[in-house]
Amino acid sequence: MKALELSRRYYFDCCEPVLRREVPELLPRLAAGLVGEGSDCFGYDDELSRDHDWGLRVCLFFPDAELGGHGAALRAAISKFPSEYGGVHVCPPSPGLKRSGLYGVGEFYAQTIGRQGAPETLSQWLAVPESSLAAAVNGKVFSDPPGQFSAVREKLLAGYPRDARLRLLARQAGLAAQTGQYNMLRSARHGETLASKEAKFKFIEHAAAMLFLLRGRFRPFYKWLFRALRELPGGEAMHARLLELAEAQDIRRECALVESVSETLIAGLRAEGLSGSGSDFLMDHVPELLGRIQDAELRRQPLSLL
Repeated sequence: MKALELSRRYYFDCCEPVLRREVPELLPRLAAGLVGEGSDCFGYDDELSRDHDWGLRVCLFFPDAELGGHGAALRAAISKFPSEYGGVHVCPPSPGLKRSGLYGVGEFYAQTIGRQGAPETLSQWLAVPESSLAAAVNGKVFSDPPGQFSAVREKLLAGYPRDARLRLLARQAGLAAQTGQYNMLRSARHGETLASKEAKFKFIEHAAAMLFLLRGRFRPFYKWLFRALRELPGGEAMHARLLELAEAQDIRRECALVESVSETLIAGLRAEGLSGSGSDFLMDHVPELLGRIQDAELRRQPLSLL
């Protein structure tokens, strides 16, 4: 059984009864779940994952302003949680990284996305790494009677504002064109084999990033990027082509696969009405995407393709 489901059962069978007994007046103001860093929060843990930082984990979320008055009582109750359940031990704390226990609601989001709540402006959205947003909305909320924690989560799950998404799509399209459709072949012709291979693998990353944006999902940390890619609509087919591209050694086959992937991504842009260009070169779709941004200041900002 995955650690996420084990932790959910552990909370309801073992932790909630302790909280109900020790701090019954605070239980209705607590949210509980398992969200954040770690393969278990994404549901990707397996037998290999059990060699470190694996086990039962529960996060409790409480209003930040009230932690000063009630934090000691809550921590005392938490100290009475059983140390194992179903033969599985509670995961020991990770050095330097808080991954379980008691959080203020804002404290958790500040640790995860650098803000105590959901971004409110386009610049705030664009400043948060996508992997941080993915970590903030993964896992499960086991219980949230007050709804404060889930309210922030729902705003994040709604995804990027349209203009921010267009900006990110434009950048990934430009980078995919630059690396895969242009520099991969040119580097090979220059005899720069390592540069050609680096361009190929950068293209793979940018192509995957584009599909996440097209599907309205935040891409996780690179370790789990391609596992998560397979879960997207059309992700299995994209994963298969990117894997074939990664393993290909003949430059002609590599170029053919790059063009096949690019064609799929361009079709995705056209299907959403995000580009009217008939070009098969991803770079030609960048001005189309930027031109659809309604915020004048964001539309004027230079687009970095570094």
